[in-house]
Order: sequence, then C-alpha cells, then structure tokens
Amino acid sequence: MTPPVVLGDACVVPPAELGRKALTLHRLLQAGLPVPPAIGLVPSLAEDSAVLREAAAVLGYPIAVRSSANVEDLRDSAAPGLFESVLNAVDQESLVRAATAVVDSGKTPLVRAYLQARGITEEARVAIVVQVQVTPTVARGVLYTRPPGQPRSSVAILEVPGEHPLWIDRETGEGQVPPNASLSKLQASQLWALAVAIEDVLDGATGLDIEWIWGQDGPQILQARPIVHRQDLDDRNNSELRALFAFSRGDQERLWRLDATHNPLPLSPAQAGLVQEVAALAPYDMRVVGGYLYTARRPIASSEAKTVLSQHALQQLFHEDLLPRMEAALDVVEGQATPRLSDALAAYRSVFACYTEELAPALAAAGEQQGGNPLSAWIARFLAGKLDKQELLRQVAPIAPAWDVSVPTYGETPDRVERALAIRLGTSDANSAMRESLRESDDLLFYRAQYVVRRALLALAEKWDIGDTIFFADLREVLKSEDATHAPKALLQSAAAARMTLAEQRKVEMPLSFASGEPLPTRLPPSAEIWRGVGTGGYTTGRVVRVARLRDFPVIGPDDRTVLVIPTVTPAHALAARGAVAVVCEYGEHLGHGAAMARELAIPCIVGCKRAWRELETGDEVGVHGEAGLVARLVRSLEA
Repeated sequence: MTPPVVLGDACVVPPAELGRKALTLHRLLQAGLPVPPAIGLVPSLAEDSAVLREAAAVLGYPIAVRSSANVEDLRDSAAPGLFESVLNAVDQESLVRAATAVVDSGKTPLVRAYLQARGITEEARVAIVVQVQVTPTVARGVLYTRPPGQPRSSVAILEVPGEHPLWIDRETGEGQVPPNASLSKLQASQLWALAVAIEDVLDGATGLDIEWIWGQDGPQILQARPIVHRQDLDDRNNSELRALFAFSRGDQERLWRLDATHNPLPLSPAQAGLVQEVAALAPYDMRVVGGYLYTARRPIASSEAKTVLSQHALQQLFHEDLLPRMEAALDVVEGQATPRLSDALAAYRSVFACYTEELAPALAAAGEQQGGNPLSAWIARFLAGKLDKQELLRQVAPIAPAWDVSVPTYGETPDRVERALAIRLGTSDANSAMRESLRESDDLLFYRAQYVVRRALLALAEKWDIGDTIFFADLREVLKSEDATHAPKALLQSAAAARMTLAEQRKVEMPLSFASGEPLPTRLPPSAEIWRGVGTGGYTTGRVVRVARLRDFPVIGPDDRTVLVIPTVTPAHALAARGAVAVVCEYGEHLGHGAAMARELAIPCIVGCKRAWRELETGDEVGVHGEAGLVARLVRSLEA
C-alpha cells in the first residue's frame, strides 16, 4: 500500500496515482516556492479515517481538502471546476466528511459527461491533497501567464474575483492596476515574479493557470496547471491557413470576404460543386477555401456606367422580364416527379445568371440592400391574416435554414416552421413593403433553384441506395454517373473521404477576410447593435437561443448554428452547450471554471457581456467574436 506523501519531501518520489495536482505542488515545494504544507493521499487512502487523523496531526487545523484526480490539470484536459475542494475542516469529523465529498465528486454525471465529451475512456480516480488552509488577508485570485487561446501572447492576466483584471506585460512585468484594486502595484509585481518562477519549474512556456492566495505570510500558491488552449489557434494551424490563402499573395487590391451571413459553416461537397457550376457567371469571384465560401470583387472598368432605375422601373424589370424567365426555367424541373440532375443544374444556372447579370446590378445601382429573410416575411403575412397556414407551408417549403443543398428544407422539416411561429417577433415595416417584396422574391427563387438540385440529388441517392452520402460526393462526378444503375465505387470512396474532411473543417475558425495571403482583423458591420464582454475563440455566426436555467437547455444538432445566451456559465453549462457554435453570458469571469471548460471544449465563449441576456432574443442572428469579446446583432429573425 502506498503511504501518505508529504509533498515537497526531497526523499520521496510520489507515485503517479497521486494525481497531477499533487505532483505539481510537490515539484513547486521542492523548488522552494511558497505552497501551503500539504500531504497527498492516493485514492485507496483518501477516505481512511486513521490516515486522515495522522495527516491532521502533522498539519494542524483548519484544513483544506482538494481533489487530485487522474483526469484533471493535464496539458490537454484540465477538467476545470468538476471536482470538489472543501475548506474549513476543523476537526476529525469534518475532515472525514470533506474527504468523502471530494472523492464522491469524481462519481457525478457531470464528470461522466466530461469524460465522454473529451473522448477519455479512463475512469476518474480521485486522490486528495490535505493542505494547511491559508486565510486571505489581502486577496485571492488567479493568474494566467498567457491569455486563454493565445499561447504565444506577450501579456498575462491577473484577476481578483469581482474586480477588473490586470493585464501584465510579460517582458517588463508591469501593468496598470485598476482603481480600488485589492493588490498594490508592488504586490502585483511580486505575484508576476512568482509566476515566472513557476513557469520555469513546470515548463509552462505556453501558459499556466495559477491559483494564488495572499495571506499573513505573503503570496501562496494553491495550484498551477497548464492552460488548455484552443487547438485551432496554434502556430501550426495558422501556417496551414496561410497555405490556403497562398493563391492571393501579391494581389494587394482584392479583399476576400467570408460569406458568413449565408454560409458561416463549411460547404458540403455538393454545395461546393454548385459554386463551381456558377462561378463564371457571377460578377464577383467566388472561391471555396478550406471548405468555406469566400468572395472578392472584380475590378470594374471606370468607363462602365451604372443605369439607376426608379422603384417603379425596378419592379417592372423584375416582374415583367426577369421573374417570368426564372419561373420558366424552374417550371421545367419542378414539374418533373423525378428531376434529372442535368436539368436541375441547368435551371439553377439560369436563375443565377438572371440574378447576377441583370437584377443584382440594378438593385446595387438603386442602392437597394440585396437579400432578405423569406421565411420571416411569409410568417409575418400569416400573422397579419393575409394567408392561411396551408398556404404558408406551401410557400416556405423550398426554403432551407442554410444556403446549402445538403440541408433539409422547411417543407421536409415543418416542425421548424412551428417553432418559428411560436416566437412571433413582429412584422416588417409597412413603409418598405414594396422593397421587401422584391428582395424576398429573389431569395425565394434562389431557394427554389437550390431545392430542385436537392430533389435531383435525393432521387439519385434513393436509386443508388446511398442516403446522405450523395451530398459528400463530387457534384461533377455524380453528374457523369447520372444514368448509372449503381453508384461508382470510386465516387463512394471519395465521398467517404470528403465526409471526414468536412468534419475537420468544422473545427477550424476561418478569418472573416484575407488579402495577399494574410488573414485580416475582424470587422463587424458598423450598423450592428453590439454588446461587449471578454472571451476566447474566433468569429462565428448563428441564431440565438436564450435560456435561463440549465434544465431548459435545448438539444443542439450539429447543423443548428445555436448561440446560447445565458445569465452565467458553470462547467455544467459548458458541457450542456456542446454543439453550440458559441456561448454568451451576461455575467461570469473570464478566468472562471465555466469559461475554462467552454474553452477546453472548443466553444467560443464570452462572459461579462452586459445586457446581452436581457436584450438579445431567441431567433436573433448574431455574429460572435470570442477573442474580441464582441457580440453583434446582425438580423432580427423569426427563425428559432
């Protein structure tokens, strides 16, 4: 049996089963750094009453009991806030009770959910650290030697709960102490000097999360663990991104922008194939980069004059010329029980050409905003009593929640329309009814064109009996094999590889724009309503789901693009938010356990975002930039 280990004893080599936290404190004590005296107990001794009595006789009361589990405080899995620490054990009875509570914290559903989320097959085993309890006389808090998600940053963050964080220059060790701070500038410098020493001992070059307390004898270290940074922000992936943008090097004039409004997620191979089909028809360049759609303006000759049409002429152009042509192209395919892919693609190209070559330039010259929300418009008409429910469902049937042919339409998932109806955010401004009608009509035509392609692909999938694999196949190869009885083996193999590639692409946060081979800083739309907090993660867009209580968290699907807006975040909230593209909290601390758990699960998370929970509404379309701490309402939407 492994005996109790007095941490820091130079004659002892502590066993691995003592857990990372205990082993780290042992190293710090051996290096002569200020850590409260402590004894480590392996799991088999953690609840032994006699052993606990002996430890208390050595340390004296009051005692703090902390977890030192085999799955926490590791370089790639910190498990922040999942395991208990119990303070104020003042006698044998309360010490045994505290030890039992700490051990039992490793058996909770929350811990099991974490292990499952991180793909950890090992069972949680909880050793404990029995430690002299230090009473803070100045303050207690945390110090991140690098900001979360920035393993190469030149600053550190010192935070006392309830106070503004202090940002420290890593080279000079100096920072601007906030007014009314608990720590003086000298004390902050002392803590930073201590943090540098801890980095040296623990090889913490990419950053450490240090919990400290300032008691009667000065600063003491309670724990130190590696910061689990988001993997897509490291140097390796940055170089991979630059390799993707290499085609634009030397082109200083053109700015490539991510189509974050319509396509914030990587395109399915089928949708990427549609982009290829119409790329030559667009008045702008379109390119799929790392699975994501980027566009760039083409140079326009100065001699090209723009004809500005009146509202009446614009309506006349659309309804008397363009609309009949686009309707005629679609009618050919929509009337087919089993549309051929070649016919569907021809109709798609025809609609796209009418729009981009004639309607879009006319709208732009007239100063009209292009694009609307057809679903919102039709629901507004239904709520105003202008059409019945059957007509509503018929009109929105070809519309999909995303501009991707692989995404089921509202006709295929009518429950989404029912949820949108339940929200009832209001109707459009009556004064802009004419303009709204035109914008929504052209969007609806695009959705119809996309839907005929989807129908053709689904018909082939049924014929070949391959299910959704059809959307991962190369569209041109599918077209070549349209008349085949069975899907070619090579096509199925490439589709399987494409499915895996798409899963990896979803994990990468692409910049909103790049030029000459380099990503550019994020710029949110200047007209957007903006809320500010502090957080981690890159830029994403999604639809708000506002939730007050943990038990009300929705089940989040992989394609839902859910931005959870909640009052505050705990580790339990973060685990329940898996699948969300971002989490926004009105309260909470940047270096708290909940935010740390969200970061470890690769969920962009913003905390301290004042008024966000009170002012954002379910169904709003928002842009979230974790690292910048910004949330912007892009569109008020009826879609949940």
